[in-house]
Amino acid sequence: MSSTRAGTKPKSKPFVRQSSSSFDSTRRE
Repeated sequence: MSSTRAGTKPKSKPFVRQSSSSFDSTRRE
């Protein structure tokens, strides 16, 4: 569940921010 809010927790997964661009879009909805 913490992966969903990677934007607020960049400390945990800073490298996810780049992949989150298109991954967060599909994982959010």
